[in-house]
Amino acid sequence: MATDTWTGVFGGNWSDPTGWSGGTVPAAGDTVQLSQALNGPYTVHLDANEGPYAALTVSAANATLALYYGGLTLSVSGATTLSAGDIAIAGNATLDTGTFAESGGFLGMSNGTLDVSGQATLSGGGLAVYGGTFDAGTLAFSGGSFGISGGDVAVTNQVSETAGTAGFYAGTFDAGSLAVSGGSLGMSGGTLAASGALTLSGSGSIGLYNTAATLKAGSLAQTGGNLGMSGGTLAVAGQATFTGGTDVFYGGSTVDAGSLQVGSSSAAQTLTANGAAFAVSGTASAAAGSTLAMYGGSFSTQGGITDSGTVSGAGTVGGPLGGSGTVYAEQGTLDLTGNVASGLTFEIASYGDLKIDGTATVANHLGLGDVNQVLEIGPSGSLTVTVQGSDTGGTYKLEGGTLTDAQGFVTGSSTTITGFGTINGTEYGIGYERGATIDAVGGTLTLNGDIYSGVTPAVAAGATFSLLGAVQLNASEPPPFGSYPVHFDFLSSASGTLRLDTATARQSFEANGIIGNMNVSTTGAPTNVLDLADVQPSSITSAMVASGTIELFNGPTMIDHFALAGSVGTAAVHWASDGGSGSNIFLST
Repeated sequence: MATDTWTGVFGGNWSDPTGWSGGTVPAAGDTVQLSQALNGPYTVHLDANEGPYAALTVSAANATLALYYGGLTLSVSGATTLSAGDIAIAGNATLDTGTFAESGGFLGMSNGTLDVSGQATLSGGGLAVYGGTFDAGTLAFSGGSFGISGGDVAVTNQVSETAGTAGFYAGTFDAGSLAVSGGSLGMSGGTLAASGALTLSGSGSIGLYNTAATLKAGSLAQTGGNLGMSGGTLAVAGQATFTGGTDVFYGGSTVDAGSLQVGSSSAAQTLTANGAAFAVSGTASAAAGSTLAMYGGSFSTQGGITDSGTVSGAGTVGGPLGGSGTVYAEQGTLDLTGNVASGLTFEIASYGDLKIDGTATVANHLGLGDVNQVLEIGPSGSLTVTVQGSDTGGTYKLEGGTLTDAQGFVTGSSTTITGFGTINGTEYGIGYERGATIDAVGGTLTLNGDIYSGVTPAVAAGATFSLLGAVQLNASEPPPFGSYPVHFDFLSSASGTLRLDTATARQSFEANGIIGNMNVSTTGAPTNVLDLADVQPSSITSAMVASGTIELFNGPTMIDHFALAGSVGTAAVHWASDGGSGSNIFLST
């Protein structure tokens, strides 16, 4: 078969025999070339269906092969090669070829079809899809630039990128699999979907920059390179595995996966979620030495997270959480909304806030010593600590949940426990009258345990401090420390209730407690209230303040007495039903 070269100086139509070297239009089976520089830029227009040809080469820098006319097809049974010059496809025209190799020049599509039944190779130059359809059996990208801003690209088998720059702005790209080991793939729009595996390794880079961008894959395995998202969606139907390279996911980006693994037994890895939203329909894991680092955003699983490494930072972690690793709150609030199994170690950095919104059990004491360390128990949260620890500082913040330690809580004077909810366990000071400040704020704070001298309970406006256990002195401490009573203070003269919920609480309070800042109402309406839950109003026949003590009588017999820390002058003592079976005691002028 012949080799036909275009020689028409000013370009022209493909069907013009005077433009070809043999003086005739190339016949089927010929090899066709646009390889001559001639005198300047020239364009050869496909003006009829032509081929199939054995091969097509465009290698002249000033040559353009234009497929503009509607519905026409240029067929090449073998290889189409572009090393210089341009190929332009529009007007629903088609370039149908066995293989395609571009090492230079430029191919642009605004409409029409590039149909490669075998392998397409891009090692240089540029290929831009603005519209139309580009189909190939495989695509090997090793240099140059590849851009999609519209249209549809479909590769039946693997797409591989080892160098070059790929940019996606709109349109769709479907592939059997995608392997990126070099170069860069950036998306600010469009959809790239690999039905099989997506692998990222070596020096490759994948970036999603806009919410309009979507990258889908059957599975994801990253062993190197860089994967970054500042917007868009990464959706992995199967497992996503991160064992090498760098991963950073910023706010505005979404990651969905069937399962997710960070690191392995032989490769420690850090997965950084900096504001992104992760949703895993199955299970997730962080291997020993590996870290799920969160700086905002959320990470949720339906099947649970096994943490053998570290979950750190701030954000929301949803779903069951277990393992033998560490949960480390830092630089904000790390909110655990699912159930947490025993075995993990909890740690809180300065200015860190660990929030429990599910049911959690921990076998290590937190050892809070910094006033800026916060342990927060949410409205539905429940934390059980199975060892006794000693905290010299920090803040326990209850928002309706439950905090339990059967061994009791040993706290220092720089520790604050505040809010409403339930504390199950005895409150100890660390000695020498140094203990936590416990403020009932925003509702009812119930202490289901004893309280020892050195601990300072208080009641804010509108709140209730409910005591079920005993008021105790630290008798083992050297004088005079073991003789100081437990001081219960009202923080507001407007309202607040101290409720002694049991006979044990009431009787021990009489011996070892004292009330501070109890307001004397000037309107006759109750302000600060002492609620005696087990004393019926009918059992009280008279009451008075004598020598700084509220005294309650049944006939001539004094049945209860409660010491006041300050003078209340000639205040009168009133009593009334607390709405149950107990009595509310308050003072007025």
